[in-house]
Parts: sequence; C-alpha cells; structure tokens
Amino acid sequence: MCIKSGFNFCVQATDGQVFEPGVKPVATCCENETCTEASDASYTCSTTYGDLDYALTMCPQRKEKCGSKQDLDLGEGETEQVEVVDLEEGETCTYKVKSNCGSPAFKVEEGATEGVDITYIEFEDGEVEKTGKGKGKGKSPKSDMPSRDQSFEDSGDQG
Repeated sequence: MCIKSGFNFCVQATDGQVFEPGVKPVATCCENETCTEASDASYTCSTTYGDLDYALTMCPQRKEKCGSKQDLDLGEGETEQVEVVDLEEGETCTYKVKSNCGSPAFKVEEGATEGVDITYIEFEDGEVEKTGKGKGKGKSPKSDMPSRDQSFEDSGDQG
C-alpha cells in the first residue's frame, strides 16, 4: 500500500527477504527519500526502483503467509502450486516464475482474489539491463533480475 501510493517503503532487510514464522520485519513508510531509514545502510528502500510495480518485489515475505518457495523454474508443461494465507492489509507475497520455453502463466483459484491486488511484470533476459547485485539505484536486487532503475510498460487492467 505504501509503495503503490507513491511513498518510500523502507525495510531493515535485503530485497525480498523471506522471514521465518513468528518474525516480523522492521519497516516504515516514509513520505520521501529524506527519512532517516533511507540513508541507513541496513535498510532497503523502494525509491531505489524506477518502477512502482517492480519495487513491490523488494517487500519482505513471511514464510507462514507466502510459503517457503519464492523462485519457481518451470519446464515445458510443468506446474507449481503456491498458497497465500491470511495476508493482512499492506502485506505482500512475490514470486519469480521463470520459464525457458514460452511465457509462464498463472491461474488464481476462483474467489481467492477478493480484496487482493495481483500485479506482475514480465521480461525477457535479453530485453532488460542487468547489473551486478547490490544496493541502490542502477544495481540489480538479485542475480538474474533487471536493474532497479528498469521501467516496465503498464498493460492495463487484465481483469
């Protein structure tokens, strides 16, 4: 909610860090880049991203709500099921789905999206700029991911 509203979400963690059950991340929503957390090296902040949807991938994840697997590498015809449970307002789960043959697709169980916003970004490795993994603008948050300053075209509401 903080990021989608255009504010700066800062969390004392690395991009997309997964937290064990019972552990709640330390985070704050700042008005802009001038908050104390934005200049603290132990925090990761959303304003280092050039795209609001891409910035959502930096949000922390809690295993008891998002499951233990966030990276899915699917071969042709393979499927994988993930279960998201008891998300509270403002919480998020992010999954990286990789496919070597065609675009991966997802299907949401009927009735499971009430009060939930599903956002996705899609990219081909050769079409995005990748840099070394690290903090800050111009760096990739994780290996095999576009740099944080990458922007993506909005394809509109698909619902």
